[in-house]
Amino acid sequence: MANQDHTQFEHPLDQFLSVSLAMLFAIAGLGKLFFFAPIYDQFIAWDFAPWVMPVIGIGEVLGALLILRRRSTVFGSAMLGMIMVGAVATHLGDSRPLIAIIPITAMVGLFTLAFRAHRPESFVRVQPQQPSLTLNQ
Repeated sequence: MANQDHTQFEHPLDQFLSVSLAMLFAIAGLGKLFFFAPIYDQFIAWDFAPWVMPVIGIGEVLGALLILRRRSTVFGSAMLGMIMVGAVATHLGDSRPLIAIIPITAMVGLFTLAFRAHRPESFVRVQPQQPSLTLNQ
């Protein structure tokens, strides 16, 4: 049965992906919001200004909240995806570019979640309707 208000994910895998990604981004965002020492040290090593951390943290926490609802998944995924593009670029320019696999994997998860939340009707299994017979008089 289709969910009429489109706020919840119908498939358990979609729910799992949504909650998993939301937890990942919420934890990462809170670490930036509260200037967790290892994250702060890494941002300073990358020559980012200190104010960049809470801005990214707010974006990650807000995006995490948005991907929990099916209706706002595309917007939240796009917002988090833009943050992940910056993360990939930062990691590729770092001395350890293989770490870029982490934000790339997150981007794939976000794309998958957004696609599954708003996939075209042609990919959705639709129950065939019985033809109705009406008699014209």
